[in-house]
Amino acid sequence: MEQLKKMICGGFIGIGIGHLLNLWFSYIYGEYVPGVPSFLKQYDSILTAVTIQTIIYMLLGIIQASANTIMKNEKRSLLLNTVLHFVVIILPLLAAGYYLHWQRGLTGILSIGLINTIIYCGIWLANYFYIKSQIKKINQKIKYRTKS
Repeated sequence: MEQLKKMICGGFIGIGIGHLLNLWFSYIYGEYVPGVPSFLKQYDSILTAVTIQTIIYMLLGIIQASANTIMKNEKRSLLLNTVLHFVVIILPLLAAGYYLHWQRGLTGILSIGLINTIIYCGIWLANYFYIKSQIKKINQKIKYRTKS
């Protein structure tokens, strides 16, 4: 049941992030565009295109929320968990980016991959140092209690 909650929340977060990015790029573009124009033109109606795009955002959110379980496996090394997690995060993102026409050529796909790799590494490092500081605090409390 807990995993289902995470998946539902992940789906809604994916939709939210996807549409916020659409707004951001629309702002840069100078007018509201609900998706990449070349993607939208593939369909008979904008409603159909945006519905498909929203489903893809939702699926990305579900996949990325579910990928968190990879990092909880204590039988594998942190390095292996990180590599597996990264692959599960980046491959669907690149596939969605290609399908939604974020970038179509090899250079574009590589640039999306690089940007997301940098973001991933930044988040990973922030989490690593946060968890490390929490462990240090817990160890200090344990040390203090054993001295008392």
